Amino acid sequence: MKIGVIGIGEMGGTLARRWCEKGHTVRVANSRGPSAVTPFADAIGAEAADVYGAVGGSDVVLLAMAFPVAATLPRDLFSQARDDLVIVDTSNYYPDMHDARISEIDDGMPESVWTSRQLGRPIFKAFNSIMFYALSELGKPEGSSNRLAIPVAAIILGKIRRYEPRNRHGI
Repeated sequence: MKIGVIGIGEMGGTLARRWCEKGHTVRVANSRGPSAVTPFADAIGAEAADVYGAVGGSDVVLLAMAFPVAATLPRDLFSQARDDLVIVDTSNYYPDMHDARISEIDDGMPESVWTSRQLGRPIFKAFNSIMFYALSELGKPEGSSNRLAIPVAAIILGKIRRYEPRNRHGI
């Protein structure tokens, strides 16, 4: 699978590393450009890219950045992406902690709807209810007792879809 990761902090970096270990083609990017992510990319066997390079040709794009950053991504970032691109957002809205207030969300709009509107694409919310440490240190192989699970949610074209977990993708 071809996976683009935008944001290589604790969560994005952990998932990028795990996906590389599982044999996926991973491109990593952040707001500072390819040269800033090259050392990390080289260390895990990924390709350094800018945000357009992380999106282009990917099957899945992981957004692992602070919640309000979605509004600052280039408006045309997903314009050339495949129609069935899966976008996974790991962020949560923390008003008055480190995020400025967003009136639409404060007035009742779900975070995922707000983010989808910023990107012009539907998103999946995942990895936003677990700490990176649990993914990097506490994961267990299929068949083990006391395995971890994470919720995944998305509304696509007004329909709620259920997606079964797939261990072969590396988490």
